Amino acid sequence: MRWEIANKFAKLVIPNLDLNSRVAILGGSLSDVEVEIIKRHSPSIELFVIGIENENLDQNFIFLDLNTLRDESILPSFDLVICSQVLEHVWNHANFFENLAKLCKVNGSLWLACPKSNMEHGSPEYFSAGFTSEYLARNLQEKKFEVIEHGDLGSRRYYISTHLNQEWLGQNEHKRPVRGFDWKNGTPLGKINRFRKLLIGRILLTFYKSKLLEGSQFSTESWVLAFKNS
Repeated sequence: MRWEIANKFAKLVIPNLDLNSRVAILGGSLSDVEVEIIKRHSPSIELFVIGIENENLDQNFIFLDLNTLRDESILPSFDLVICSQVLEHVWNHANFFENLAKLCKVNGSLWLACPKSNMEHGSPEYFSAGFTSEYLARNLQEKKFEVIEHGDLGSRRYYISTHLNQEWLGQNEHKRPVRGFDWKNGTPLGKINRFRKLLIGRILLTFYKSKLLEGSQFSTESWVLAFKNS
């Protein structure tokens, strides 16, 4: 479902993104889909990766433990902060939202997306999931952000795949659960074993609707676009 959240990002954020903006990718990497969208918009925009794991030595890499409150005077600030699929890997949410506020410039923007419903997973540690966009919005409002727009998104098919098959579907797999199976990645034996394991589950998925639903009990993703007033 991340492809659909990326479409929201492209529609809501990119048209208002200044070409001279400093952009922070918080907890992600330069291969994130939001980065690809930004680079298509303007290859010259300055991008910084703020990692939650201290593994990168690139000059535009900054390590920040989001669970620990940092002194605002030593943190850089950005015109746009993108934080996608990170909140479930953080255990101290009070400090998380405070750090977001410190990283975002006054009159800057924040794009925050996370699972509303998810399966357990690593990379690096998994603590929780189940955050509605209203939860995100209210925490941001406490930090003096103006919430421009927020929502929850999903489908019956994606929800069942996540919780029954323990599998995240790609866009083609979501449209065609069996025919859309990804044969490009992994070893031949690994792909065969994976397909054998998922075959029955994939067939079952065809009986569930793939129509995208806003704000339903089948939502698996939450997102917020916010503006920092002060």
